[in-house]
Amino acid sequence: MATRCNVVVKNNVGETSVVYRHCDGYPESVLPALEPILSKIKTTPKDFQWNAHEHGGLKITNLRPILVAHDIVKIEESYFIGNNQRTYRPFEFTTNIHGDIEYLYTLNADTGELEYEKVR
Repeated sequence: MATRCNVVVKNNVGETSVVYRHCDGYPESVLPALEPILSKIKTTPKDFQWNAHEHGGLKITNLRPILVAHDIVKIEESYFIGNNQRTYRPFEFTTNIHGDIEYLYTLNADTGELEYEKVR
């Protein structure tokens, strides 16, 4: 049976974006996968800033959660079938927290803090 999880990406203003992972939602798989994102938030926070000049003057208050979630869904992992290596993207966007998850991760897009809990 698959170990599903959600990653809720939020900011200090209360805006959120939710990502789903269908299998390998254990902390042993998810935490290392998210580490580059956490490091990026902490070391280069401007990478997650909305630049109105680059986006046709459009002004959005704070898109950090969606920008961080966008980086999460680009994460690739690999596995082998025989001698053939395959890659896939284990995370996908979703609209809300799924009812069948075993782990819930909460990532603060402003601070890079990550918490998780086993929900069932």
